[in-house]
Formats: sequence, structure tokens, C-alpha cells
Amino acid sequence: MHLLESSLFRDQIAACGIHDSDDLCYVRNDSFDKVNFTVEFEAWELEDTQPKQVYEYKEVLEPGSIDWFKLPVGITSDIQIILVRLNVHHNHFISSSHDFSESVYLKDMPKNIKGLQSPVNIEIVEIRASKNGDAVIVLQSDQVALFVVLTTRAEGRFSRNCFALRPFENYVSA
Repeated sequence: MHLLESSLFRDQIAACGIHDSDDLCYVRNDSFDKVNFTVEFEAWELEDTQPKQVYEYKEVLEPGSIDWFKLPVGITSDIQIILVRLNVHHNHFISSSHDFSESVYLKDMPKNIKGLQSPVNIEIVEIRASKNGDAVIVLQSDQVALFVVLTTRAEGRFSRNCFALRPFENYVSA
């Protein structure tokens, strides 16, 4: 459910897939407001600590509309994992941490992606209490980790769960 919440159940989302051997993507705006957006694409190999390619797509989207576009061939050649992040801008700034959606675009079935089943080292960097009393957990990984899920025996749930963790990037979940 967390994966769907962070990627599909938003007023604006971005996603990609293969259509007629092209990498076809879209951004959808289900809100009543016109929005400016930026979609960031990062092409990764699992063993790398930096993306092989980065591409940004910027546009304005009318309320209740969809924008379809193709990814450039250079970002997708020989790459099987693309991390997609949509940032929505209101009045030319990103209004809050909740105005984005993230998704993972796999160019093949997970069982066919080399190294996807290899172990990943994820470290808990810090656990602290937030101002409202929630537990804040900061994570870090040595390589790309897809579909990371947090569990606990404590009561409650994590605000963000089932996410992609980039190498050496601190990821915070409350």
C-alpha cells in the first residue's frame, strides 16, 4: 500500500513503461490547479554509487490532463533500472516534501535484472524522536536498494515505506 501511496495515489504522478519498443512516460495532473513540474530520471546500474545518466523533463500541466513523452534513447540504452521522481512546483517553488511522487521503472522483469537479488547493506544511521514524538529513522545504503520496506514490533506505521534508497543518501522515515 505504501508503494501505491507514494507513486499512484497522488494528485500528480509520473510513470514509465515500454510501448512499441519505446520508453514512453507520462505525467498526470488530477488536481484542479495548473502546475509546473519537473520529472527527474536517474539511470542506474546496481553496483554503481552514482547514476549512469540523469535527465530532466519540465513542463506545465493543465488541471485534469496527461502529458505523454518519450525518454531520450541515451538514458535508456543498456540500463535496466530508472528511478523516476516527480517534483510539483506551485508558484515556481516546490511547496512541500509531499508534492512529489517516486516510482521505479524496470526495463525487464525483476528476475532477469542482473544483481537485483544480491544482498544490499542498509545501515540505520540514526534513530531519534521528532518534535511531535514520532520516531525518526535515518537509513543509508552502499548501493541502490529497490522496494525497501521498514517493519517494527512497535505500534504504528511508517509515514513513507516501500521506497528506493540511493547509495550514500540519507533517507528519513518517521
